[in-house]
Formats: sequence, structure tokens, C-alpha cells
Amino acid sequence: RAVLIAAAQRAKLEAAAAGIAALRFKNATGRWPESLDELVPEYIEGAPIDPFTGRPLIYLRDADGIMVYSVGLNGTNDSGRPTLMRHSPGVGGHYSGLGLKRGNSDDIGFRLWEMPDEASPSARDAE
Repeated sequence: RAVLIAAAQRAKLEAAAAGIAALRFKNATGRWPESLDELVPEYIEGAPIDPFTGRPLIYLRDADGIMVYSVGLNGTNDSGRPTLMRHSPGVGGHYSGLGLKRGNSDDIGFRLWEMPDEASPSARDAE
């Protein structure tokens, strides 16, 4: 179990690092990268590897932003959906995907949402 927890934590860290690199790329270019390979070597040394598959982490772009994630323990691409598990009985409404539950969705990753452009005319006019 300790090895699985370490793999899940590694997947979270690798996904977060790649997500932050993608955000730095977006800040420099005005767009999200087409793939994680576009970040190499300026923003990351190489495409981050999923500790559960040995293949690169999955990178998805959509209208809402980006996701970088591992398939988790079940080895299935669940489109970035984590298993939602309550951390402790006394913490109401606090959930976290640990990626250690076999079966249901258990992807582990990092999500960045598209934010409205603060410099756009509509944002300036609203002030």
C-alpha cells in the first residue's frame, strides 16, 4: 500500500508540475500548448511519466482549460475523473481523489481552468 500511495503522490506532483509549465507557456504565448511535448525543453525536461503505466501522463485541452493526469491504479483512462473519497468522518464536504481505489474512476491529476481575460474591453467596462 505504501508503494501505491507513493505512486499516487508522484502522479499528483508530476501532473501539477506539467500543469504549471503549461500555464507558464500560456502566459508567454497567449495560448495553451497543443501537447506536453511542446513544453520541452524550455518549460520541462521531458514529458512526465505516469507511474502506473510507464507512459506519458495524459494531457487534455478543452474549452474550459486543461487537464494533466495519470490513469491511476485501475489503469483506465476515465477522462480525468477521480474517485471521490471523504478524507475523515468529521470533515464535512471535503473530498479528494486518491487514485488508490480499484474499480470506479480513479484518475489522478491537475486541472487548470480558462479565466476571463482581465484586459478585455468587457472586463474594463465593468469597472
